Amino acid sequence: MKPITFFRCIVFSLATIIISSGCRNPRGKFDFDPKKAALHVRPYTVLKQYIDSFVVERERLYRKVEDKAYFDTAFDIPNAELFNKDAILALLSAPGAEGLRIYFGKKTSHDSTNGNIVMVLLPVDANNKDIKTRLIVNDRTGALHIPGISSANARTGGRTGLDDAEGLEEGQRCPTICND
Repeated sequence: MKPITFFRCIVFSLATIIISSGCRNPRGKFDFDPKKAALHVRPYTVLKQYIDSFVVERERLYRKVEDKAYFDTAFDIPNAELFNKDAILALLSAPGAEGLRIYFGKKTSHDSTNGNIVMVLLPVDANNKDIKTRLIVNDRTGALHIPGISSANARTGGRTGLDDAEGLEEGQRCPTICND
């Protein structure tokens, strides 16, 4: 390879890296309003007390229930559920989303995990109303798109009927996926 061609390749490669790195937030963080976030931020030590207290009280309730089999099958309550960043970002990317609401839900008899208590996450608007929209759209090619995010193939987001509205569920349950 000629020295000038090699030099051009190096310069082009470095320029590409510099330009593409400018498209990302340098710290890998997301912009947020600290004043709004402060409404919900609590010291970890306090939150850990809440978590531990829940586990203790759930166990006390379990000991008081006479029909343990019923409790195990009708109210399988996890300590927590883990949702990945992409799922949360898809939820927060819903058109008009200003936050999210977490509901407790219970799997029904048509599910193989009948009785599992689950977390159900939905986007909410500025008026604290649940947003009923599609979060992920499959186009005819099988590609996935997020409504409201610019894409040549993405359909426009917005409110939709209940039949095609989506939210999040199916988090990884703790136990068994837990912090130590």
